[in-house]
Amino acid sequence: MSKKLPLDHEPSINHWAMVHIISRKDAKAQGLMFYFTGKPCKHGHIDKRYVGDRKCFRCGQIRERPAYCPIKGKERYWKMKSDPKRYAEFQKKQKEYNKEYHRTNEYKAKERERYRKNRADRIARAKIWAENNRDKRRKIAMDYWRRRPDEARAQSSARRAMTRQQTLSGFTWKDFLPFYERSRHLTDTTGVKHHVDHIVPLKGENVCGLHVPWNLQVITATENLRKSNRF
Repeated sequence: MSKKLPLDHEPSINHWAMVHIISRKDAKAQGLMFYFTGKPCKHGHIDKRYVGDRKCFRCGQIRERPAYCPIKGKERYWKMKSDPKRYAEFQKKQKEYNKEYHRTNEYKAKERERYRKNRADRIARAKIWAENNRDKRRKIAMDYWRRRPDEARAQSSARRAMTRQQTLSGFTWKDFLPFYERSRHLTDTTGVKHHVDHIVPLKGENVCGLHVPWNLQVITATENLRKSNRF
Protein backbone atom coordinates (compact mmCIF):
# COMPACT_ATOMS: atom_id res chain seq x y z
CA MET A 1 0.00 0.00 0.00
CA SER A 2 1.33 3.45 -0.89
CA LYS A 3 2.45 5.76 1.86
CA LYS A 4 1.00 9.28 1.81
CA LEU A 5 3.71 11.92 2.07
CA PRO A 6 3.32 15.38 3.63
CA LEU A 7 2.29 18.16 1.27
CA ASP A 8 5.41 20.22 1.85
CA HIS A 9 7.69 17.38 0.76
CA GLU A 10 8.26 16.34 -2.83
CA PRO A 11 10.20 13.10 -3.09
CA SER A 12 12.32 12.38 -6.13
CA ILE A 13 11.56 8.65 -5.75
CA ASN A 14 8.18 7.00 -5.35
CA HIS A 15 8.94 4.27 -2.80
CA TRP A 16 5.68 2.47 -3.60
CA ALA A 17 6.72 2.07 -7.22
CA MET A 18 10.19 0.77 -6.36
CA VAL A 19 8.81 -2.56 -5.22
CA HIS A 20 6.60 -2.92 -8.31
CA ILE A 21 9.17 -2.96 -11.12
CA ILE A 22 7.47 -4.08 -14.33
CA SER A 23 8.11 -3.32 -17.97
CA ARG A 24 5.63 -1.48 -20.14
CA LYS A 25 5.17 -4.56 -22.32
CA ASP A 26 4.30 -6.78 -19.35
CA ALA A 27 2.05 -4.14 -17.79
CA LYS A 28 0.21 -3.73 -21.08
CA ALA A 29 -0.23 -7.50 -21.40
CA GLN A 30 -1.73 -7.62 -17.90
CA GLY A 31 -4.10 -4.73 -18.62
CA LEU A 32 -2.41 -2.43 -16.08
CA MET A 33 -2.53 1.35 -16.23
CA PHE A 34 1.04 1.93 -14.99
CA TYR A 35 4.50 0.41 -15.37
CA PHE A 36 7.77 1.11 -13.54
CA THR A 37 11.40 0.67 -14.62
CA GLY A 38 13.28 2.43 -11.84
CA LYS A 39 14.76 4.96 -14.26
CA PRO A 40 14.21 8.74 -13.85
CA CYS A 41 12.13 10.73 -16.31
CA LYS A 42 13.52 13.83 -18.04
CA HIS A 43 12.57 15.90 -14.99
CA GLY A 44 14.36 13.57 -12.57
CA HIS A 45 11.33 11.79 -11.11
CA ILE A 46 11.69 8.09 -10.41
CA ASP A 47 8.03 7.17 -10.48
CA LYS A 48 5.50 4.97 -12.22
CA ARG A 49 4.53 5.85 -15.77
CA TYR A 50 1.34 5.55 -17.80
CA VAL A 51 1.25 2.55 -20.13
CA GLY A 52 -0.67 4.52 -22.75
CA ASP A 53 1.64 7.47 -23.37
CA ARG A 54 4.72 6.64 -21.22
CA LYS A 55 4.29 9.89 -19.27
CA CYS A 56 5.58 10.17 -15.72
CA PHE A 57 2.89 10.06 -13.04
CA ARG A 58 4.58 12.71 -10.88
CA CYS A 59 4.98 15.07 -13.82
CA GLY A 60 1.25 14.79 -14.38
CA GLN A 61 0.56 15.67 -10.76
CA ILE A 62 2.54 18.90 -10.84
CA ARG A 63 1.93 19.85 -14.47
CA GLU A 64 1.46 23.60 -14.80
CA ARG A 65 -0.49 25.69 -17.28
CA PRO A 66 0.85 29.26 -17.48
CA ALA A 67 -2.62 30.55 -18.36
CA TYR A 68 -3.83 30.05 -14.81
CA CYS A 69 -0.99 28.67 -12.68
CA PRO A 70 0.61 31.40 -10.52
CA ILE A 71 3.35 29.06 -9.31
CA LYS A 72 6.63 28.63 -11.20
CA GLY A 73 8.78 25.72 -10.08
CA LYS A 74 7.81 22.50 -8.37
CA GLU A 75 9.32 23.51 -5.00
CA ARG A 76 7.06 26.56 -4.83
CA TYR A 77 4.10 24.42 -5.92
CA TRP A 78 4.46 22.03 -3.01
CA LYS A 79 5.01 24.92 -0.60
CA MET A 80 1.82 26.55 -1.90
CA LYS A 81 -0.06 23.26 -1.61
CA SER A 82 0.73 23.10 2.11
CA ASP A 83 -1.08 26.44 2.56
CA PRO A 84 -4.86 25.70 2.45
CA LYS A 85 -5.81 29.28 1.61
CA ARG A 86 -3.36 29.65 -1.28
CA TYR A 87 -4.15 26.17 -2.58
CA ALA A 88 -7.90 26.91 -2.52
CA GLU A 89 -7.27 30.04 -4.59
CA PHE A 90 -5.13 28.03 -7.01
CA GLN A 91 -7.87 25.42 -7.43
CA LYS A 92 -10.45 28.16 -8.02
CA LYS A 93 -8.35 29.65 -10.84
CA GLN A 94 -7.77 26.19 -12.28
CA LYS A 95 -11.51 25.44 -12.39
CA GLU A 96 -12.23 28.80 -14.04
CA TYR A 97 -9.57 28.12 -16.67
CA ASN A 98 -10.95 24.63 -17.38
CA LYS A 99 -14.51 25.94 -17.72
CA GLU A 100 -13.40 28.64 -20.14
CA TYR A 101 -11.34 26.16 -22.17
CA HIS A 102 -14.23 23.73 -22.41
CA ARG A 103 -16.37 26.51 -23.91
CA THR A 104 -13.94 27.19 -26.74
CA ASN A 105 -14.50 25.99 -30.29
CA GLU A 106 -11.07 24.35 -30.28
CA TYR A 107 -12.05 22.02 -27.42
CA LYS A 108 -15.46 21.27 -28.94
CA ALA A 109 -13.89 20.47 -32.30
CA LYS A 110 -11.44 18.06 -30.65
CA GLU A 111 -14.26 16.35 -28.76
CA ARG A 112 -16.36 16.00 -31.93
CA GLU A 113 -13.41 14.50 -33.80
CA ARG A 114 -12.62 12.14 -30.91
CA TYR A 115 -16.26 11.04 -30.77
CA ARG A 116 -16.41 10.57 -34.56
CA LYS A 117 -13.38 8.27 -34.52
CA ASN A 118 -14.70 6.18 -31.62
CA ARG A 119 -18.45 6.48 -32.17
CA ALA A 120 -19.18 2.81 -32.80
CA ASP A 121 -17.10 1.68 -29.83
CA ARG A 122 -18.67 4.26 -27.50
CA ILE A 123 -22.20 3.30 -28.53
CA ALA A 124 -21.45 -0.40 -28.03
CA ARG A 125 -19.95 0.17 -24.57
CA ALA A 126 -22.84 2.46 -23.60
CA LYS A 127 -25.38 -0.22 -24.59
CA ILE A 128 -23.54 -2.87 -22.58
CA TRP A 129 -23.37 -0.59 -19.53
CA ALA A 130 -27.05 0.35 -19.82
CA GLU A 131 -28.04 -3.30 -20.08
CA ASN A 132 -26.03 -4.24 -16.99
CA ASN A 133 -27.06 -1.21 -14.92
CA ARG A 134 -30.75 -0.71 -15.60
CA ASP A 135 -31.69 0.44 -12.10
CA LYS A 136 -28.76 2.83 -11.88
CA ARG A 137 -29.51 4.19 -15.37
CA ARG A 138 -33.15 4.76 -14.44
CA LYS A 139 -32.17 6.60 -11.25
CA ILE A 140 -29.67 8.80 -13.11
CA ALA A 141 -32.32 9.69 -15.70
CA MET A 142 -34.93 10.49 -13.05
CA ASP A 143 -32.50 12.69 -11.10
CA TYR A 144 -31.48 14.48 -14.29
CA TRP A 145 -35.02 15.28 -15.42
CA ARG A 146 -36.09 16.20 -11.90
CA ARG A 147 -33.51 18.97 -12.01
CA ARG A 148 -34.55 20.02 -15.57
CA PRO A 149 -38.36 19.76 -15.81
CA ASP A 150 -38.61 22.22 -18.72
CA GLU A 151 -36.14 20.28 -20.85
CA ALA A 152 -37.93 17.04 -19.98
CA ARG A 153 -41.28 18.36 -21.22
CA ALA A 154 -39.72 19.90 -24.34
CA GLN A 155 -37.93 16.67 -25.28
CA SER A 156 -40.95 14.53 -24.52
CA SER A 157 -43.28 16.60 -26.69
CA ALA A 158 -40.76 16.77 -29.54
CA ARG A 159 -40.23 12.99 -29.39
CA ARG A 160 -43.97 12.27 -29.47
CA ALA A 161 -44.46 14.63 -32.42
CA MET A 162 -41.55 13.01 -34.28
CA THR A 163 -43.03 9.56 -33.72
CA ARG A 164 -46.40 10.69 -35.06
CA GLN A 165 -44.77 12.59 -37.94
CA GLN A 166 -46.35 15.82 -36.67
CA THR A 167 -43.27 18.00 -36.88
CA LEU A 168 -40.89 19.26 -39.58
CA SER A 169 -37.32 18.10 -40.01
CA GLY A 170 -34.61 20.42 -38.75
CA PHE A 171 -36.13 21.13 -35.33
CA THR A 172 -34.82 19.82 -32.03
CA TRP A 173 -36.24 19.95 -28.51
CA LYS A 174 -34.09 23.05 -27.86
CA ASP A 175 -36.26 25.02 -30.30
CA PHE A 176 -39.28 24.38 -28.05
CA LEU A 177 -37.57 24.82 -24.69
CA PRO A 178 -38.30 28.61 -24.34
CA PHE A 179 -42.05 27.94 -24.37
CA TYR A 180 -41.81 25.46 -21.48
CA GLU A 181 -39.51 27.76 -19.54
CA ARG A 182 -42.01 30.62 -19.94
CA SER A 183 -44.86 28.33 -18.90
CA ARG A 184 -43.11 27.39 -15.68
CA HIS A 185 -42.06 31.00 -15.03
CA LEU A 186 -45.65 32.25 -15.34
CA THR A 187 -46.88 29.40 -13.14
CA ASP A 188 -44.33 30.23 -10.44
CA THR A 189 -44.80 34.02 -10.53
CA THR A 190 -48.61 34.18 -10.83
CA GLY A 191 -49.57 31.06 -8.92
CA VAL A 192 -51.82 30.10 -11.85
CA LYS A 193 -51.05 26.89 -13.71
CA HIS A 194 -49.96 27.51 -17.34
CA HIS A 195 -49.67 25.10 -20.26
CA VAL A 196 -47.88 25.10 -23.61
CA ASP A 197 -50.69 24.84 -26.16
CA HIS A 198 -50.84 24.16 -29.89
CA ILE A 199 -52.71 27.02 -31.58
CA VAL A 200 -53.86 24.63 -34.29
CA PRO A 201 -54.43 21.29 -32.47
CA LEU A 202 -52.34 18.31 -33.50
CA LYS A 203 -55.56 16.29 -33.62
CA GLY A 204 -58.23 18.82 -34.46
CA GLU A 205 -61.80 18.06 -35.49
CA ASN A 206 -61.48 19.75 -38.89
CA VAL A 207 -57.80 20.61 -39.25
CA CYS A 208 -54.54 19.32 -37.76
CA GLY A 209 -51.51 21.45 -36.97
CA LEU A 210 -47.81 20.69 -36.55
CA HIS A 211 -45.50 20.67 -33.56
CA VAL A 212 -43.47 23.72 -34.66
CA PRO A 213 -42.50 26.88 -32.73
CA TRP A 214 -44.93 29.17 -34.59
CA ASN A 215 -47.82 26.89 -33.66
CA LEU A 216 -47.14 27.11 -29.90
CA GLN A 217 -48.46 29.51 -27.28
CA VAL A 218 -48.45 29.73 -23.48
CA ILE A 219 -51.90 30.01 -21.93
CA THR A 220 -53.46 29.19 -18.58
CA ALA A 221 -54.42 25.60 -17.86
CA THR A 222 -58.08 26.64 -17.61
CA GLU A 223 -57.99 28.21 -21.08
CA ASN A 224 -56.22 25.17 -22.51
CA LEU A 225 -58.74 22.70 -21.06
CA ARG A 226 -61.64 24.87 -22.26
CA LYS A 227 -60.13 25.09 -25.74
CA SER A 228 -59.56 21.31 -25.89
CA ASN A 229 -58.76 20.26 -29.49
CA ARG A 230 -60.79 23.02 -31.16
CA PHE A 231 -59.34 25.71 -33.40
